[in-house]
Amino acid sequence: AHSSTDAASRSRFLAWATSVGVRPIPDAVTASAYTAWSRTVSRNVEFLGVDIAVVEAGGGASPTGAALGDKAAYVYWRAAKVGYRDMQDRLLATGMDKDASAYAGGPPLLAQLASEGNAAACRALLDAGADADKRAGGLYAPAALHEAAVSGHIDVVRMLLGAGANADVANSMGQTALMLAAARGRAEVVRVLLEHGASTAAADTDGATALDHARREPGFVDDAAGKVAAAAAIEAAMAAPRAPF
Repeated sequence: AHSSTDAASRSRFLAWATSVGVRPIPDAVTASAYTAWSRTVSRNVEFLGVDIAVVEAGGGASPTGAALGDKAAYVYWRAAKVGYRDMQDRLLATGMDKDASAYAGGPPLLAQLASEGNAAACRALLDAGADADKRAGGLYAPAALHEAAVSGHIDVVRMLLGAGANADVANSMGQTALMLAAARGRAEVVRVLLEHGASTAAADTDGATALDHARREPGFVDDAAGKVAAAAAIEAAMAAPRAPF
């Protein structure tokens, strides 16, 4: 009975795969062929999940960003996570609020994607007019630059700065991206921020500067060697003559 159930399930799965354009393969195939096939199936399943989210949000067969309203950012986030670019482009072109949050109480969509290191989705949002400095609500109220810096996503940090993000934007604790990167030991991020004029003199609500954060004892998730390198970079920047950026 068990084998009969397995066979029936496999038959239904293969029928579904064929219906969405995935060519079923025989049992005996090369490892590379199976890997390519399974990836295609996985991508179809991921895209299907986004389509289901659209239906649940009331978007219908041809959703628009305006029609989805406050659900559009959530659908965009889901689509961005699986690389469903057609859906992303459709929402951006049809009235989606580019600065909305993907879920209640969450950060702006750009900050959410920056924390995940999704450079392509961040680029699309910025090109569509998203506010690079939009801050979240909640306890810390981070902007996208804070999220990218603390996570060490250097490509997103560069992108945001290149798009005009304020290198010294502060969260609700007065912490800048330079402070957060220094505290975590993201030395490369620290160097890039300094190259873009980030202030070494700024202090948070406790009076701590980026150098103070770099010199503190590393925590469990911090890069100890990175904190030393970050402190050295900040000290060098403080000692060098400061030219206008």
